[in-house]
Amino acid sequence: MNSVFDIRRNCVRIKADIKEKGMKFQGSGVLYQLSTDAGYDYVLTAQHILKEADNEKLNSQLEKIKAIEIDISEGGAFIPYKTIAKEDLESSLLTIGKDLLIIKVEKGDKEFVPFYLADDLIEEKPMQLYGVSYEAQNDITRLDCKCVDKDEEKVNVTSAVDNMDSLHGMSGGGVFALNQPLMYGVLWKHAATDGEFHNVKISQALEKQIKS
Repeated sequence: MNSVFDIRRNCVRIKADIKEKGMKFQGSGVLYQLSTDAGYDYVLTAQHILKEADNEKLNSQLEKIKAIEIDISEGGAFIPYKTIAKEDLESSLLTIGKDLLIIKVEKGDKEFVPFYLADDLIEEKPMQLYGVSYEAQNDITRLDCKCVDKDEEKVNVTSAVDNMDSLHGMSGGGVFALNQPLMYGVLWKHAATDGEFHNVKISQALEKQIKS
């Protein structure tokens, strides 16, 4: 494994035009590059960043979404990379389980960092969360964390954070092993009190779907 592994190249900012209110920041995601002959890549994120209510299914919300924009970081700033138009939403969004969302995007000419998908959390193993917050929408935030309960898929932020509310927008961000190209899942819910959040684990079944 590469000791200087840095996944920030793959971190994306997700914006959407919902109810014709213009493109607004919705959350974070991770670009997972497929083989060249696939013709497309995946953005892994959380379903709820595009929903108005957690108890509603994303498919029932598609009529409200006019377009989705995927931004990548280049030269220290986010730039638009791909846009999914309204007529392509149904074929481009794949919902899996309780909150994982795969956004299918046309392959571009950019190169991204390859990484593996883990199918099990390891308690106390050092990890890092990468994402974009509402308070720092032009920056990639990286936080140290560790798994505290693999059965409940709970992870705690170990970096010093003065205000956990400042992490809103990090939903959909990737959870990776420290200095290793190994992704454990995406953030889907966090408690603003003690730095605890739930991770959508990459199960073997999910890994198979992602790679299919």
